[in-house]
Amino acid sequence: MDIAALHRLRQKDKAGLQQLLGALNGAKNALGLDGCGDWMIEGRRGEIRACSGTFSIYLQCHSVRAWNAAKKQLAFCRGSQDSDDEGVLTLDRLPTEAEAKIIRNYVGIHMTRPPPAKGFGSEQTPS
Repeated sequence: MDIAALHRLRQKDKAGLQQLLGALNGAKNALGLDGCGDWMIEGRRGEIRACSGTFSIYLQCHSVRAWNAAKKQLAFCRGSQDSDDEGVLTLDRLPTEAEAKIIRNYVGIHMTRPPPAKGFGSEQTPS
């Protein structure tokens, strides 16, 4: 694969991850490059990568029991690699709001702050 084609694929993956990060309401600084120059969303307990419109969620749990609980909570994802206390789950669409909360929790992604309420911090005129 030539460099230009690789660059185009990486930009496509980045765009998909940015869209996913928006759906997750995740902190923007979670998106970054790995050591090979591929884009990923990195959390405290896992990472998410994109490939051709599919998201691969890698989780490493502290025990077999925790991994089994994670798989149960993330049942809306397909399992693609399963080990004792870690694995990769695949998501082929953007998550719903409830699913996004579960993904954020298990991967360990910080949530962005909601925008301030209208009028917050601005001067209010007396009536």
